Amino acid sequence: MGGMKRNNPGRSKFGCLVCREKHVKCDEQLPACRRCERLGLTCQPYWLKPKRAPKRPSPKPRPLRPKGSSPTKDLFGGHDDASCSPSPSPSASNGMAGSRPDEAEDLLLAACPEAPDTPELPHIETYVNILDNVGISGQGLTDDLATIISCDWIPPIHQPLSVYHISLPNSLVLCKEEFYALKHYETTFATTQTCKDPQWSFPKLLLHQASRSSMTMHFALATALYDLDTLHGFQTNNRLLAHRHFTNGSSMLQKVASPSTDEDYVEILSCFYYIYISMSRQKSMDKANLKALSQNTLAYIRRLSLGESGSLSGQSSAMYDQTTSPSASSAAVRSFICRLIFWLYKEDVYCSFYGCAGDLARHFQATPNLLKDVWEIARPMLQLNWGPIYPDSQCINDIEMSRVVDMTVELASLRFDATELALSESMPPETLQMMETKFSVIEAKFSFVLRIATSPSVALSEMVVFAAAAAAIYYATRLCFYRHATGLLDETRTEIVGQSLAQLLAAAQRATSTAYSSYMFDGLQWALFVGGVGTKDTIYRDWILSKLIIPRFKSALNTIIQLESQSGEVGMPAISIILCGA
Repeated sequence: MGGMKRNNPGRSKFGCLVCREKHVKCDEQLPACRRCERLGLTCQPYWLKPKRAPKRPSPKPRPLRPKGSSPTKDLFGGHDDASCSPSPSPSASNGMAGSRPDEAEDLLLAACPEAPDTPELPHIETYVNILDNVGISGQGLTDDLATIISCDWIPPIHQPLSVYHISLPNSLVLCKEEFYALKHYETTFATTQTCKDPQWSFPKLLLHQASRSSMTMHFALATALYDLDTLHGFQTNNRLLAHRHFTNGSSMLQKVASPSTDEDYVEILSCFYYIYISMSRQKSMDKANLKALSQNTLAYIRRLSLGESGSLSGQSSAMYDQTTSPSASSAAVRSFICRLIFWLYKEDVYCSFYGCAGDLARHFQATPNLLKDVWEIARPMLQLNWGPIYPDSQCINDIEMSRVVDMTVELASLRFDATELALSESMPPETLQMMETKFSVIEAKFSFVLRIATSPSVALSEMVVFAAAAAAIYYATRLCFYRHATGLLDETRTEIVGQSLAQLLAAAQRATSTAYSSYMFDGLQWALFVGGVGTKDTIYRDWILSKLIIPRFKSALNTIIQLESQSGEVGMPAISIILCGA
């Protein structure tokens, strides 16, 4: 016995600060440990302890890539700093492998000079007018619109392009800031759109498609630069570059606005998607412009017979009869177009929570079978479009995640209905009963997902964490609806809201507590925001604020907390207004 060593993993670092100060063991229960609760003390969780800034390590020399070594397989990662020279510009690789996120972020911050004060993008009539032309009129643009596209109000960029020039297959030449913005797109931005491995995700595939079109790449660059700019508390040159790319992309979009038989559906729908993202990334969201964007996107889909009932299945679809390209009828292109349509629908649902857009989502809500057809065709999109290079491990992952993915698809529809009714002034009893039925159907259909998401006996894995994120979105939708629904008895509302909030917080903790954390996912960020509004516990609110990385949600939650301390509970219409200007 004396020769045996004790296996001591060390002291726990997750006890509350009150117990640690007294050097007693803490049971690490949240929101308050049993000792603090028994003694009537204010329990302070471990994350409130101020952390010292880590010392900056001394810089180490970076080895240059040997001559003759093969470049990386990443489309935009095939150029190192050592390999970028003023002339000639090296060619980009055509592979699709992953990229390194950390180094790009650090180099970008070091390379960006301090930007002058520039106006927020106040109006986006440029894109709305172009979309109006694409979606409804089908006529050429007028000279007046060409004047709007000039965007004279945007401050000129006096700095020349960086000496780091990277060529793209579509003849664009990127400066260093733009190059690292695309690296940010492939790594950080992609994780906000999907829980899939960014290297094999739809955003990465969409960027690969955009690299073949200068117009789409301009919008993709603007989206990446806008998103990168929102991560900083101050304005950078990224926003100026984003304005410039939007101007260039809009000028090119006007040339393909008139209907023609050789229209590239993927190209135009991709532009719509990037415009949705960029407009929702503005600090002040323009409801009128987002409304017009939703209407004209729907009109474009209708005009090309992409969204008519029954046109999405079968080889004789009108969508393919109108296309001259023989490859357009392939299953890969069909699935790609349907995935784009579904993601446009998803973005429209997201904007509806802010009280914006909603026409495109409302169209699919009225035709649920059409939405199911779109998703069924879009389901194998990754395997079909990546082709033989798509790893077997990713195929297995798709099979394992399929049930959870199906749940998130159906939650988009449920979330839109709940948001619409929560924003309405009155609710008939039959509408309330209909929503309760929908919640019951989701719980019965995906009981397996909800069970493994919150069960402490289930070991954490990538699938369990993703299931926890989906469960958090479901309980947030339920909480959002019942908290703001009219026509409910106070006792009923209090009971349902309390249950939903507790289950939401439990699921969110599991979704954000491991190496498989999916907290950057937009859907989970929204669920955390709803939980932060619903709870009154300061410990939980501090924890939620530490997990919110979308500045709009974080700023809005702080504003709502301040308003509640002054005037009581904030209603759903007021929350939407705060979000639009947060």
